[in-house]
Amino acid sequence: MTSSQLFAITASASLMLAGCAIAVTRRLLFPRTQYPENAVSWLLRFAGALLAFCGCVSLLVLIAGGQGAVAPTMLLLIAIFATVLWFVWRRRGQQETLLRVLGLAATNSLPLANVTWALSQDVDGWFGRTCVRLGCLFAEGMPLREAFDQPGSMLPPYAPLAAAVAERSGDLAGSLAAASSSLAFSRPVWRSRGGRIWQVTLLGIVGPAVIAKVLFEIAPSYVKIFQDFDVELPAVTKSFFSIGMSGWRAAVWLSLWWSAAAAAVLVAALSHSGVWTGTLPGFNWLLRPFHGAAVLRLLAVVVRAGRPIEPVLLDMAETYPQRDMRIRLDVAVANLNRAELPIESLRVAGVVSATDAELLAAAAKAGNLAWAMEEIAATIERRAQYRLIGLLDAAMTCLVVAAGVFVGFVAVACLSPLATLIQHLSA
Repeated sequence: MTSSQLFAITASASLMLAGCAIAVTRRLLFPRTQYPENAVSWLLRFAGALLAFCGCVSLLVLIAGGQGAVAPTMLLLIAIFATVLWFVWRRRGQQETLLRVLGLAATNSLPLANVTWALSQDVDGWFGRTCVRLGCLFAEGMPLREAFDQPGSMLPPYAPLAAAVAERSGDLAGSLAAASSSLAFSRPVWRSRGGRIWQVTLLGIVGPAVIAKVLFEIAPSYVKIFQDFDVELPAVTKSFFSIGMSGWRAAVWLSLWWSAAAAAVLVAALSHSGVWTGTLPGFNWLLRPFHGAAVLRLLAVVVRAGRPIEPVLLDMAETYPQRDMRIRLDVAVANLNRAELPIESLRVAGVVSATDAELLAAAAKAGNLAWAMEEIAATIERRAQYRLIGLLDAAMTCLVVAAGVFVGFVAVACLSPLATLIQHLSA
């Protein structure tokens, strides 16, 4: 390593440390969240993030220039994946915290503005500023539904719908509790299969990087050695090394694989955190039971309050955050006049199954429809969780078997020529 390279690496590391030092200084000078944010605090936050980002990018560029682009790209993808997961878990936890705090405030008849301001004193960053802004909206007398629907809010997409249900039922605490329960549907899946998802994802990032390292750097030297000894490579080795000998082809395949993996992780993270409420084509059937359970929980709040559920179904058909469920709720609203019971319209729309609809109809005649809705919602979620865990296990098994077959092919392609070379030298 030359002196100029050492100086550049030192300067890049210094930029990263300077950015971290500025962030720590801002935390010490401005420990409490303010709304609007102090100009000096905003300037320090921007400067720290800019210096840290420039230092990180320059380090990656220096590593790429000295060691090849595969290793830094792999490290960058791992860092992005870890950052996205941290963002998802942190945002989801903050959403649940804010909903539960607002629910407790509604249960104890506390002013929502004061509660959100008190919460902002214990947190910092974007979450703290969101709490302060939400408290200001409550203090100004903005309706709850409009305050929950503000852009840039930390509240999940179920919050405006919960506010609409609260307006119809008069039970804000129950509506927020139902929305909070709907956020935790994937928690058992992550607890039981989170480690395996990590392993498979890292395998999908590191494995292609190792193969690319072999193809780009080892394969040309391998071929040259056998040419020097006038030994012909086996057909399987030639077919494998031909990918690396044409560098653009391997680079394209590697870029497409990593881009697809990064896009899949990003879409899953944005969907899980509530930033994006859409669904990938072909996956509606997998997530539809969770949305059906959320609809039943919110309807149970209305039924418990003794209010009709027809107006709430109409609100859900207009404001439900997921498009596929909005279409099904539109069908349910269209069939309200033709159905004997509102539950029958939900069955026709595919929100609940025929068996669950019969149980709900029996519960309605017995006078415990709200309890039955909550129990069936929990059962639907539990069945969907078991199905999702089973699919994850099957997919991971297939991926591991495919990776083992490919590793075996690579081992045969790389090691079988050595036997040929040894026989040639011994002869």
